[in-house]
Amino acid sequence: MNQIVGDRIRRLRGEKSQPSFAAESEISLRSLQNYESGARIPPGPVLARMAEQCGVSVDWILTGQEAGADRVAQPETVYSKSGVKEIVMMLEDMDKKEVEDVHRFIQEKKQAAAYRREQKLKEG
Repeated sequence: MNQIVGDRIRRLRGEKSQPSFAAESEISLRSLQNYESGARIPPGPVLARMAEQCGVSVDWILTGQEAGADRVAQPETVYSKSGVKEIVMMLEDMDKKEVEDVHRFIQEKKQAAAYRREQKLKEG
């Protein structure tokens, strides 16, 4: 089972380098290598971060079972290069105050998502 979970994590990483994906997941490179090789299964908080950043559920990472998982299994469908370019272009047209407002909004969204993950983990 560990290797199957490792394969799913590798799929989630997509074209990103291991160091980049590890940093985004807030884990060490060695931990990511252990997870992808099947040597270890990530603990709950790490699974939650990976699921959130890649647009899948923890259930999908662990079991491969989730309605619509095929639709979001690859990070490219969530974070397309064209979508990122469009966001950067929008930011370039904004003044400093507007960019700060966008940054604050994103930070609030991240905090809300982290809170929801914590609540789900507490609920079991």
